Amino acid sequence: MATPLLLPLWLLAAAGAAASAPDAAALLREGDASFGRGEFSSSIRHYTDAIDADPAQALFYTKRAAAYMSLRQHSAALRDLDAAIEKDGAFTAGYLHRGKLQRQLCNIAAARSDLEQVIRIKAGHKAAVKELEAVAALEAAMGMLERLDSQGPEAARRAIAMVLEAAPDCTRAQVAEAQLEFAAKNYEQVIASTGRLLKASPGHLEALVLRGRSYLYLNDHDLAKRHFGEALKYDPDHTPARKARGAGRRGVGRASLQCTPLKPPLPSRNPPPSLQEFNKVKDLDRRRQRAARAEEESNWSEAEAQLQGALAVDPAHTKAATELHYSLCRVRRNMRQYKEARESCETVLALEAGHRGATTDIVHILFDLEEFQEASNRAKAAATAHQGDGEYAQLYREAEKRLKMSQRKDYYKILGVDKQADIRDIKKAYKKMAITYHPDKAPLAEKAAYEDKFKEVAEAYEVLKDDDKRGAYDRGEDLEQAGFGPGGPGGFHNFQHAGGGFTFTFQM
Repeated sequence: MATPLLLPLWLLAAAGAAASAPDAAALLREGDASFGRGEFSSSIRHYTDAIDADPAQALFYTKRAAAYMSLRQHSAALRDLDAAIEKDGAFTAGYLHRGKLQRQLCNIAAARSDLEQVIRIKAGHKAAVKELEAVAALEAAMGMLERLDSQGPEAARRAIAMVLEAAPDCTRAQVAEAQLEFAAKNYEQVIASTGRLLKASPGHLEALVLRGRSYLYLNDHDLAKRHFGEALKYDPDHTPARKARGAGRRGVGRASLQCTPLKPPLPSRNPPPSLQEFNKVKDLDRRRQRAARAEEESNWSEAEAQLQGALAVDPAHTKAATELHYSLCRVRRNMRQYKEARESCETVLALEAGHRGATTDIVHILFDLEEFQEASNRAKAAATAHQGDGEYAQLYREAEKRLKMSQRKDYYKILGVDKQADIRDIKKAYKKMAITYHPDKAPLAEKAAYEDKFKEVAEAYEVLKDDDKRGAYDRGEDLEQAGFGPGGPGGFHNFQHAGGGFTFTFQM
């Protein structure tokens, strides 16, 4: 009987490993199935397993590159296409797909080089010839894109559209489009377009800064700072500054006490845009917070200074400017700087027509300035534009009442006293004015004028010395209708002219 062949243990182990090794072709089929269902992340996992099972196959890298491209992960796709060509220098599919991707990214020279290589390997390759035509069209469109500065907005839009039609993932065209929308103040559109760009290129500095500035001008400062901070991470120009700050934060250690040769200072330069924008938002927020605290403390001059400083941070930030000018309007009114307060509220309305707070406040400021006709006109315009709005209707009624009050005799002005004057001040002013304008002391040519003035002074005193009459007068009520007129309770005294003179007695 033959003796069975005994195999070495290491050979048995190797055979077992070979039997359990995954089938690269089967993994490839699973990847294709996932790709067909649009499950690109799953297909990438299967293609990766196939590559691990058989890393020499150029086709596997090309298939995984297609999945990466579907997820807009262009850098990963380029790496796989580079690997495919490295595995097989005559692999036309690798050159063709890389050329297409380079064209989509508007890398014209790289795209042309790959496509011409396909034709060198296989003369007359139809797909490569067609792609080269697309590259030529892209090159012409890119020439127009380079001349954007000399074109109007519509011509610029057409040039960008031509580039994106030939190269939908061209970051230069996408950034140019976002810049055009930013210049037109279409900030929501900028956010949408840069969002798509950043999905493919997460560290794109211009896109991050543009997106951050758009959030800033939409008054979302938290998201603005987040984008500027993200840009700082990717900004190579900012690396030395980050390192310098890091060294400073580490402080003075034991080793720093040793004598070490001095290093030359870093060359001075302007901070990168991301840092400038980040600091700008912080400065604006800080000044707004200081102004708010000063207002709470009724420190009006400090509030005014902080608001003016905040306005100077970024004049293009119109949403912030609207809020700041409105705060400035209210602060200046509290400071009794009525003309300046009016200017601030007018600026608010120029920035945001129909701003409710500024519309109502400016009417009250016109009251303060005693411009009652203008106040009535402004209140009427607001009430007419907002039919059924109770607040505006009430404002108009108040303005009409103030206008009528302004057209009657101003007893305070007649006596030359302030509206807050007490009874002693009123009596003192009355006595002085009555003596000054007593008709018996008037020159003959001015006697009639003195008589009229004397009557006005007496009439003013009759009202202002009496709390009830004065209250009704201050409220704009008709004194006769309120029962204070001639013949009514507490009516005005009639001044009798006797023998060419007035009988006059002071009752203090």
